[in-house]
Amino acid sequence: MVRVTDLTNEFLPAFLDMIEKNEGANKRRAIEKSIKERKAEEEYLVCIDLDTNLPIGYSKTTAMLHGILKLDDIYVVPSLRRDTNGSIILVAVYNRAVNRMTAGIIAECNENNEVGCAFLKSRGFVLGKTEEGVNFYTKSLMHMYIPHKHED
Repeated sequence: MVRVTDLTNEFLPAFLDMIEKNEGANKRRAIEKSIKERKAEEEYLVCIDLDTNLPIGYSKTTAMLHGILKLDDIYVVPSLRRDTNGSIILVAVYNRAVNRMTAGIIAECNENNEVGCAFLKSRGFVLGKTEEGVNFYTKSLMHMYIPHKHED
Protein backbone atom coordinates (compact mmCIF):
# COMPACT_ATOMS: atom_id res chain seq x y z
CA MET A 1 0.00 0.00 0.00
CA VAL A 2 1.06 3.54 -0.71
CA ARG A 3 -0.17 7.04 -0.04
CA VAL A 4 0.47 10.25 -1.92
CA THR A 5 0.94 13.43 0.05
CA ASP A 6 2.58 16.85 -0.10
CA LEU A 7 6.35 16.75 0.02
CA THR A 8 7.05 18.10 3.50
CA ASN A 9 10.21 18.43 5.57
CA GLU A 10 9.28 15.11 7.19
CA PHE A 11 9.93 13.24 3.95
CA LEU A 12 12.48 15.56 2.32
CA PRO A 13 15.74 13.82 3.42
CA ALA A 14 14.49 10.35 2.44
CA PHE A 15 13.04 11.76 -0.79
CA LEU A 16 16.37 13.32 -1.79
CA ASP A 17 18.19 10.10 -0.87
CA MET A 18 15.79 8.14 -3.11
CA ILE A 19 16.51 10.49 -6.00
CA GLU A 20 20.28 10.26 -5.54
CA LYS A 21 20.23 6.47 -5.22
CA ASN A 22 18.14 5.99 -8.37
CA GLU A 23 18.97 9.02 -10.55
CA GLY A 24 22.35 10.26 -9.31
CA ALA A 25 23.81 13.21 -7.42
CA ASN A 26 23.25 15.70 -10.25
CA LYS A 27 19.50 14.99 -10.33
CA ARG A 28 19.39 15.27 -6.54
CA ARG A 29 21.07 18.69 -6.65
CA ALA A 30 18.72 19.87 -9.40
CA ILE A 31 15.62 18.80 -7.46
CA GLU A 32 16.97 20.19 -4.20
CA LYS A 33 17.53 23.56 -5.93
CA SER A 34 14.05 23.40 -7.46
CA ILE A 35 12.50 22.78 -4.04
CA LYS A 36 14.45 25.62 -2.41
CA GLU A 37 13.42 28.03 -5.18
CA ARG A 38 9.87 26.70 -5.47
CA LYS A 39 7.27 29.19 -6.61
CA ALA A 40 3.75 29.34 -5.19
CA GLU A 41 2.29 27.72 -8.33
CA GLU A 42 4.60 24.69 -8.10
CA GLU A 43 3.74 21.58 -6.13
CA TYR A 44 5.61 18.40 -5.27
CA LEU A 45 3.72 15.29 -4.24
CA VAL A 46 5.52 12.28 -2.85
CA CYS A 47 4.40 8.64 -2.94
CA ILE A 48 5.17 6.85 0.32
CA ASP A 49 5.36 3.07 0.79
CA LEU A 50 3.29 2.47 3.93
CA ASP A 51 5.28 -0.63 4.93
CA THR A 52 8.63 1.18 5.02
CA ASN A 53 7.43 4.80 5.31
CA LEU A 54 9.91 5.64 2.55
CA PRO A 55 9.34 7.58 -0.67
CA ILE A 56 9.07 5.50 -3.84
CA GLY A 57 8.02 8.20 -6.31
CA TYR A 58 6.89 11.76 -6.81
CA SER A 59 5.31 14.31 -9.11
CA LYS A 60 6.02 17.96 -9.73
CA THR A 61 3.37 20.21 -11.24
CA THR A 62 3.04 23.88 -12.09
CA ALA A 63 -0.29 25.71 -12.25
CA MET A 64 -0.41 27.71 -15.48
CA LEU A 65 -2.75 30.45 -16.64
CA HIS A 66 -6.30 29.73 -17.82
CA GLY A 67 -6.90 26.64 -15.66
CA ILE A 68 -4.10 24.51 -17.08
CA LEU A 69 -1.74 22.37 -14.99
CA LYS A 70 1.68 21.38 -16.31
CA LEU A 71 2.90 17.95 -15.26
CA ASP A 72 6.60 18.80 -15.00
CA ASP A 73 7.73 15.42 -13.72
CA ILE A 74 6.38 12.10 -12.55
CA TYR A 75 8.73 9.42 -11.30
CA VAL A 76 8.64 6.01 -9.64
CA VAL A 77 11.72 4.02 -8.64
CA PRO A 78 12.45 1.58 -11.49
CA SER A 79 11.84 -1.60 -9.49
CA LEU A 80 8.28 -0.49 -8.63
CA ARG A 81 7.11 0.90 -11.99
CA ARG A 82 4.82 -1.98 -12.89
CA ASP A 83 2.91 -1.86 -9.58
CA THR A 84 0.46 0.96 -10.56
CA ASN A 85 2.37 3.46 -8.40
CA GLY A 86 2.73 5.93 -11.27
CA SER A 87 -1.01 5.75 -11.87
CA ILE A 88 -1.70 6.33 -8.18
CA ILE A 89 0.48 9.44 -8.23
CA LEU A 90 -1.24 10.67 -11.40
CA VAL A 91 -4.70 10.17 -9.85
CA ALA A 92 -3.57 12.29 -6.89
CA VAL A 93 -2.51 14.99 -9.38
CA TYR A 94 -5.94 14.75 -11.09
CA ASN A 95 -7.77 15.02 -7.75
CA ARG A 96 -5.87 18.13 -6.73
CA ALA A 97 -6.36 19.62 -10.19
CA VAL A 98 -10.13 19.06 -10.12
CA ASN A 99 -10.36 20.50 -6.60
CA ARG A 100 -8.72 23.64 -8.02
CA MET A 101 -11.09 23.78 -11.02
CA THR A 102 -8.34 22.95 -13.52
CA ALA A 103 -9.55 22.39 -17.09
CA GLY A 104 -6.67 20.28 -18.34
CA ILE A 105 -3.13 19.02 -17.98
CA ILE A 106 -0.19 19.37 -20.31
CA ALA A 107 2.99 17.32 -20.25
CA GLU A 108 6.22 17.08 -22.19
CA CYS A 109 8.22 13.92 -22.80
CA ASN A 110 11.32 13.32 -24.89
CA GLU A 111 10.17 11.35 -27.92
CA ASN A 112 12.93 8.78 -27.32
CA ASN A 113 11.52 8.10 -23.82
CA GLU A 114 9.26 5.28 -24.98
CA VAL A 115 8.23 4.26 -21.46
CA GLY A 116 7.25 7.82 -20.48
CA CYS A 117 5.34 8.43 -23.71
CA ALA A 118 3.52 5.10 -23.41
CA PHE A 119 2.62 5.90 -19.78
CA LEU A 120 1.04 9.22 -20.74
CA LYS A 121 -0.82 7.84 -23.77
CA SER A 122 -2.19 4.89 -21.80
CA ARG A 123 -3.64 7.34 -19.26
CA GLY A 124 -5.54 9.35 -21.84
CA PHE A 125 -3.02 12.00 -22.77
CA VAL A 126 -3.18 12.98 -26.44
CA LEU A 127 -0.09 13.87 -28.46
CA GLY A 128 -0.49 17.46 -29.61
CA LYS A 129 2.77 17.95 -31.44
CA THR A 130 6.42 16.94 -31.55
CA GLU A 131 9.04 19.65 -31.71
CA GLU A 132 12.82 19.28 -31.54
CA GLY A 133 12.57 15.75 -30.15
CA VAL A 134 9.98 16.58 -27.49
CA ASN A 135 6.41 15.26 -27.52
CA PHE A 136 3.79 17.65 -26.15
CA TYR A 137 0.73 15.95 -24.62
CA THR A 138 -2.61 17.26 -23.39
CA LYS A 139 -5.39 15.80 -21.27
CA SER A 140 -8.75 17.43 -20.68
CA LEU A 141 -10.31 17.18 -17.23
CA MET A 142 -13.60 18.72 -18.33
CA HIS A 143 -15.41 15.37 -18.23
CA MET A 144 -14.92 15.42 -14.46
CA TYR A 145 -17.09 18.53 -14.19
CA ILE A 146 -20.18 17.27 -16.02
CA PRO A 147 -23.14 17.73 -13.69
CA HIS A 148 -25.19 14.67 -12.95
CA LYS A 149 -28.93 14.77 -12.67
CA HIS A 150 -30.14 13.43 -9.37
CA GLU A 151 -33.57 11.86 -9.13
CA ASP A 152 -35.18 12.64 -5.80
